[in-house]
Amino acid sequence: MLKLENQTIAKLRDRLKERGERPSLFATDLAALAQQEVPSDVLLRFDALCEVMYLMAAADGKVTADEEDTLRGAIRELSEGNVRSVQIRSMMEGAQMRLAKEGRDARVKAIAQTLEEDVPTIDVAFILAAAVAFADDEIADAENELLNQFAEALGIDPEHAEHLLDEMGLEGGAADEA
Repeated sequence: MLKLENQTIAKLRDRLKERGERPSLFATDLAALAQQEVPSDVLLRFDALCEVMYLMAAADGKVTADEEDTLRGAIRELSEGNVRSVQIRSMMEGAQMRLAKEGRDARVKAIAQTLEEDVPTIDVAFILAAAVAFADDEIADAENELLNQFAEALGIDPEHAEHLLDEMGLEGGAADEA
């Protein structure tokens, strides 16, 4: 089992929170992404990344402002600022509705199916989930359990998880618990 240490992802978390705190200047809707001729498979992966982060934020039963800022910052970073707050809010609401309707286990499985065999996106999903888990300066047991569930569903072994966090220039990494 992976055990994420608090200091492991502080640097990434801080960058994403900072980016997420700044409000979008222009309000648009999700149709703007489709107008940019983004392939549908890319949109599905992007939505899956948002849902991974939302599920992590909601894992302990409460979505904090810091978790929302981190999620928003990650989406802005990934989209080079092209996705606005209103679009991010819509994606989060979609993730929230799917979670309420289908449950966490079903959503984790669905995300894994969406991302299957897309190793770079799987790696990003894991890293972003870890960043959101630490957004509020602590990693609750439920968040750590969900991170392990993501790793298992996405086919990430503990050594690779450690490597991903180390590669981001983060110290400490995840530890393997037996």
